[in-house]
Amino acid sequence: MMINSQKAYAICFRFLDEFWEINKALYDDDLPGLLGDMQLLTDGSPMDAALADDWKEATLKQEEMSIDFAFEAMLRFLRIFIDLGEADTKDITRVVQHVESNRSGGLCQLGEVG
Repeated sequence: MMINSQKAYAICFRFLDEFWEINKALYDDDLPGLLGDMQLLTDGSPMDAALADDWKEATLKQEEMSIDFAFEAMLRFLRIFIDLGEADTKDITRVVQHVESNRSGGLCQLGEVG
């Protein structure tokens, strides 16, 4: 199944939001802030406009992608956020580590969220 970049972003946002809802006690620093910045405005752009460029970079500028590719794009997106160092990224680093270590479950969940 192929999805467009905007749908992939929305699915990844929902995945991260649900991940945070389940793990609030463990990820209470910068993950909620990132999720707030990722929220979509009525025009379809993220609350923090710079994240649109970060997402485009994370998707390697692909407009259509598989769920597996969207999952990898989400991880690249989170690593971009870490590399920018705009926040205390301990939470985001731990999210990436957790999702990567539970990769098969993450892929299944990402597909179900869509």
